[in-house]
Amino acid sequence: MEGTPLTRAQAEMERRRQEIASEFRQILDNPKGKAHSLEQIKYLSVLYGLVHQTVTAYSQLWDSASEKNVMYCAFNTRNLLELMIWSDYCCVSLENGLRFAEDTVRDYAGMLVAIRELATVWDDKKSLAEVAQLLADHAVSANAHGMDTEDHRYFRVAMAAKELGPQVELSFKYINNVISKFVHPTAFVVNNAAFPQWDDDFAKKVISEMFSMGVSDAEAILNRIATKVVSLNAQSDPGCS
Repeated sequence: MEGTPLTRAQAEMERRRQEIASEFRQILDNPKGKAHSLEQIKYLSVLYGLVHQTVTAYSQLWDSASEKNVMYCAFNTRNLLELMIWSDYCCVSLENGLRFAEDTVRDYAGMLVAIRELATVWDDKKSLAEVAQLLADHAVSANAHGMDTEDHRYFRVAMAAKELGPQVELSFKYINNVISKFVHPTAFVVNNAAFPQWDDDFAKKVISEMFSMGVSDAEAILNRIATKVVSLNAQSDPGCS
């Protein structure tokens, strides 16, 4: 196959995405003539969203590694780690997937509340009025779907990892702790990255390790969701495990 390792990897990941998308289409085409419930459609949407974000982060991981950018590489590796946890969690059951989908509402509400509090601190009356209207509109929409607009307690990825078992919980916790040291401008990064030894030796090793981890996570995510979607396609009810 012609092309660079990056283009070949991206092409392969796109091929996998299209394979999984084909399985989704077969489910939605519903050859058995049985209408899917709203919950089932939401569940399929969550799974496909995870596929889309995985392919995006995978492509960006290759970009960051080729650019020898430690922080960008760490960012995408951490994203893939979280996506792997969410994929495993959501593939357990329809109920798990819907719990994750509900956090779309909570995330939006939490963002609006944070903007409101910031506008309060800055005494920005115009922004306060605008965000008040957005919150009111959001409350109408959320209530129509039976959700409590005052509930901003979203389900954290660490909580999902805990439900997957102690080994997953602890592995996620400590891997995330290490990667996060490179995502942010931590004291470790700020006080080391300006020196030649960082680029010549240490950074290369860090990028190599994170790149390998990210690629492995991306492949695991697509394999997990592909297996789930194929099994759903073989069933009459897309929510069954």
